[in-house]
Amino acid sequence: MAFTNNRSASRFLNQGIKSKKFLDEMNKVVPWERIVEKTDAKVLKTKPELWGRPRIETEKMLRMYFLSLRFNLSDVATEEAIYDRLSFQYFMNIDVTVDQIPDATTLNDFRQFLEANELWKKILDTSNNELKKAWLILSEWRLIDATILKASSSTKNESKSRDPEMWSTEKRWNWFFWAKAHIATDTNWVIQEIQVTSANVSDANVYEELINEETKYTVTDAGYPGKRLKKIAEWKWVQHTAMKRRWRGQKSLSIVDRLWNTLIAMPRKVVEFPFGVIKHLWGHRKLRYRWLEKLKNQRYVLSALCNIYRMRNKYMTWRFW
Repeated sequence: MAFTNNRSASRFLNQGIKSKKFLDEMNKVVPWERIVEKTDAKVLKTKPELWGRPRIETEKMLRMYFLSLRFNLSDVATEEAIYDRLSFQYFMNIDVTVDQIPDATTLNDFRQFLEANELWKKILDTSNNELKKAWLILSEWRLIDATILKASSSTKNESKSRDPEMWSTEKRWNWFFWAKAHIATDTNWVIQEIQVTSANVSDANVYEELINEETKYTVTDAGYPGKRLKKIAEWKWVQHTAMKRRWRGQKSLSIVDRLWNTLIAMPRKVVEFPFGVIKHLWGHRKLRYRWLEKLKNQRYVLSALCNIYRMRNKYMTWRFW
């Protein structure tokens, strides 16, 4: 690349900067060829004019989209950051003096292309399949939990209304306008399945969608009780374990129930780690887009990145052994 001949650029690339180190690791670990096969062959043969004229390579657009998600940038901010940051240019393998830089509109078209063809799920499945080949996913275990995501309550739009697919919910005696993300991980906190709903949907109503034929054991918090849930687990031949909760009129849990919750909390705690990475480390606490379909697209790709980020060291050891 031409810009690496610059003395200051070469000195920068040799520095131990966190963002540069992270991008170098993701560049090696992300199965780019596999993901491009899944996201490129379905529509591009019949529609070669998509996202740019001449069309920009799918891998380059994927890298740009991953950058916008990892650093929680808007389309315009992502374009500006690529011009401004050498680490982004190095990650996308482009030279700003020669190569064509995808603009914000091109990135928006690419994201809509993923949404229209539901390719976001294939990105998660492809990354998980690569981790399964390396024996890094325990498919028999599902640790299930949910988190709420703050949605915009603004009415500054054409319809002068809030997002009709979001809903208000109560937390700590306060009401918020939120959505909800439900995930199922294994004991290595690798996300295997994710569902996105409005905030008023009960956690137990999504339980059946988070397990599959390979699941044999599920562990949840106290938000997944009830006879209906136990019947679903028995019908799926799944051994379900949940924490105890106080029922109406019960002042406190018994000593046995509290001891049981302490024992369950130890293995169940790993399901909270992906929320810590995506919401706090990467800054995705508040929703950027309206409509659940757009939110689902974003969360699936974020989950794929989170899984690769979690297992990057073990996966590199297996891949380059």
